[in-house]
Amino acid sequence: MDKKKLNTIVFFSILYWLLTYIFIIKKGYIFSKISYLQIAILIGINLIIVVFSRILTPLFDLILKFTGKIGSLIFGTITTIVFFFLLTPISLFRRATGKKMLKLGFEKESESYFEEWEESSDFTKQY
Repeated sequence: MDKKKLNTIVFFSILYWLLTYIFIIKKGYIFSKISYLQIAILIGINLIIVVFSRILTPLFDLILKFTGKIGSLIFGTITTIVFFFLLTPISLFRRATGKKMLKLGFEKESESYFEEWEESSDFTKQY
């Protein structure tokens, strides 16, 4: 069984049992009390989903594309909000108070910033 078919089966089975739990078992819209026959019918419907999963694969691909677009939109929105409403005020406050987070500066008396590397005999402290 290929991975796409397995993902389709898992997705639609979880969706089916979630909707079954919400609308049939918990709310009691269709069955007020569930008998063994009704449970067998619910399992049979899930088996039908498993058997006809190849037909549901294009729908699964469409759902993945749609949710990918929604995820990208949510990610962009959250990052924009964090940047403009959290990081920008912090940086403006730091700039207004004159505090610098990076200690950038040049030492005029030093000839080079190169640091010599010394080989360590202890392998746990190599760096």
